[in-house]
Amino acid sequence: ESRMILGEGGLLPALVVVLVFLRPRDVPYIARGFGFMVGRSVVGMRTLREFVAKTSSDTGVSKYNDELQKGLAELYSVRSQIRSEIIAASPFTKRTQAHAQLRQEGNASSASASAT
Repeated sequence: ESRMILGEGGLLPALVVVLVFLRPRDVPYIARGFGFMVGRSVVGMRTLREFVAKTSSDTGVSKYNDELQKGLAELYSVRSQIRSEIIAASPFTKRTQAHAQLRQEGNASSASASAT
């Protein structure tokens, strides 16, 4: 969370730009309003989290959530298998593998020639 406020493309650069274009006497009012909005959003998120936790424990949603997570894990596994098969079957991969094999054979033959 702190990285979003202070980090790359976060809120702090936007606030600096806004403060450059404001009058100094407006800064306290804007800061107070911003603080109020942040406080209200934190309270709202906390209330929402408590509601979701209570609702999910009451209705047995956690069981369905676990099944959904397992299904997603299986889908990700299938996706990675399909991707690896597509990559292995692509002509570029075959050419790269053939080139690497030729290079290894060339290195092996030059090593045996220099050894004799």
